[in-house]
Amino acid sequence: MNMKFFEKIKKVFKTKKPSTAGVVSRRSIDSNRDWRIILISGFVLMLLSFASHAYLFYKIEVDDFFPVQDPVANTSVDIPVDSLKNIKQNFDSKQSALNKILDEGYNIIDPSK
Repeated sequence: MNMKFFEKIKKVFKTKKPSTAGVVSRRSIDSNRDWRIILISGFVLMLLSFASHAYLFYKIEVDDFFPVQDPVANTSVDIPVDSLKNIKQNFDSKQSALNKILDEGYNIIDPSK
Protein backbone atom coordinates (compact mmCIF):
# COMPACT_ATOMS: atom_id res chain seq x y z
CA MET A 1 0.00 0.00 0.00
CA ASN A 2 2.83 2.40 0.79
CA MET A 3 4.38 1.82 -2.64
CA LYS A 4 1.10 2.73 -4.36
CA PHE A 5 0.91 5.90 -2.30
CA PHE A 6 4.44 6.91 -3.26
CA GLU A 7 3.76 6.09 -6.91
CA LYS A 8 0.74 8.42 -6.86
CA ILE A 9 2.86 11.19 -5.39
CA LYS A 10 5.52 10.58 -8.03
CA LYS A 11 2.89 10.85 -10.79
CA VAL A 12 1.75 14.21 -9.44
CA PHE A 13 5.19 15.71 -9.91
CA LYS A 14 5.91 14.20 -13.32
CA THR A 15 5.93 16.62 -16.20
CA LYS A 16 4.33 16.25 -19.59
CA LYS A 17 6.53 15.10 -22.42
CA PRO A 18 7.47 17.98 -24.69
CA SER A 19 6.26 17.82 -28.24
CA THR A 20 8.93 17.06 -30.80
CA ALA A 21 7.32 19.35 -33.36
CA GLY A 22 8.13 22.58 -31.56
CA VAL A 23 11.56 24.11 -31.19
CA VAL A 24 10.91 25.47 -27.69
CA SER A 25 10.66 22.84 -24.98
CA ARG A 26 7.48 23.02 -22.89
CA ARG A 27 8.89 20.73 -20.21
CA SER A 28 9.30 23.51 -17.65
CA ILE A 29 5.90 25.11 -18.40
CA ASP A 30 3.13 23.10 -16.78
CA SER A 31 0.70 25.14 -14.71
CA ASN A 32 -1.19 22.13 -13.34
CA ARG A 33 1.98 20.61 -11.95
CA ASP A 34 3.13 23.95 -10.54
CA TRP A 35 -0.20 24.58 -8.78
CA ARG A 36 -0.18 21.06 -7.36
CA ILE A 37 3.31 21.64 -5.98
CA ILE A 38 2.27 24.96 -4.45
CA LEU A 39 -0.91 23.55 -2.90
CA ILE A 40 0.72 20.39 -1.55
CA SER A 41 3.65 22.38 -0.13
CA GLY A 42 1.28 24.85 1.50
CA PHE A 43 -0.82 22.06 2.95
CA VAL A 44 2.24 20.28 4.36
CA LEU A 45 3.55 23.54 5.88
CA MET A 46 0.15 24.22 7.48
CA LEU A 47 0.09 20.71 8.97
CA LEU A 48 3.62 21.10 10.33
CA SER A 49 2.73 24.50 11.79
CA PHE A 50 -0.44 23.15 13.38
CA ALA A 51 1.39 20.17 14.87
CA SER A 52 4.24 22.27 16.30
CA HIS A 53 1.86 24.84 17.80
CA ALA A 54 -0.36 22.13 19.27
CA TYR A 55 2.70 20.53 20.87
CA LEU A 56 3.84 23.90 22.23
CA PHE A 57 0.40 24.70 23.69
CA TYR A 58 0.20 21.23 25.24
CA LYS A 59 3.61 21.64 26.90
CA ILE A 60 2.60 25.04 28.28
CA GLU A 61 -0.73 23.66 29.53
CA VAL A 62 0.95 20.89 31.56
CA ASP A 63 3.59 23.34 32.84
CA ASP A 64 6.38 21.37 31.25
CA PHE A 65 7.62 24.07 28.89
CA PHE A 66 8.58 26.55 31.61
CA PRO A 67 9.98 24.42 34.41
CA VAL A 68 9.70 25.93 37.86
CA GLN A 69 13.06 26.33 39.49
CA ASP A 70 13.86 26.74 43.14
CA PRO A 71 14.61 30.32 44.08
CA VAL A 72 18.24 31.25 44.15
CA ALA A 73 19.69 31.50 47.62
CA ASN A 74 20.33 35.03 48.79
CA THR A 75 23.95 35.95 48.43
CA SER A 76 25.56 38.75 50.30
CA VAL A 77 28.02 41.06 48.65
CA ASP A 78 30.58 42.82 50.77
CA ILE A 79 30.95 46.46 49.71
CA PRO A 80 33.84 48.40 51.21
CA VAL A 81 32.64 51.21 53.50
CA ASP A 82 35.31 53.63 52.19
CA SER A 83 33.98 53.47 48.62
CA LEU A 84 30.42 54.04 49.87
CA LYS A 85 31.60 57.12 51.78
CA ASN A 86 33.35 58.44 48.66
CA ILE A 87 30.21 57.94 46.59
CA LYS A 88 28.07 59.71 49.20
CA GLN A 89 30.50 62.65 49.35
CA ASN A 90 30.44 62.89 45.56
CA PHE A 91 26.64 63.04 45.51
CA ASP A 92 26.58 65.54 48.36
CA SER A 93 29.01 67.85 46.54
CA LYS A 94 26.93 67.65 43.36
CA GLN A 95 23.76 68.37 45.35
CA SER A 96 25.36 71.41 47.03
CA ALA A 97 26.53 72.73 43.63
CA LEU A 98 23.01 72.27 42.23
CA ASN A 99 21.46 74.06 45.22
CA LYS A 100 23.95 76.94 44.78
CA ILE A 101 22.98 77.30 41.10
CA LEU A 102 19.28 77.17 41.94
CA ASP A 103 19.59 79.80 44.70
CA GLU A 104 22.02 82.25 43.10
CA GLY A 105 21.44 81.61 39.41
CA TYR A 106 23.99 80.84 36.75
CA ASN A 107 26.34 83.51 35.44
CA ILE A 108 26.54 83.36 31.67
CA ILE A 109 29.88 84.59 30.41
CA ASP A 110 29.56 86.76 27.32
CA PRO A 111 32.39 85.80 24.95
CA SER A 112 32.16 89.06 23.00
CA LYS A 113 33.50 91.16 25.89
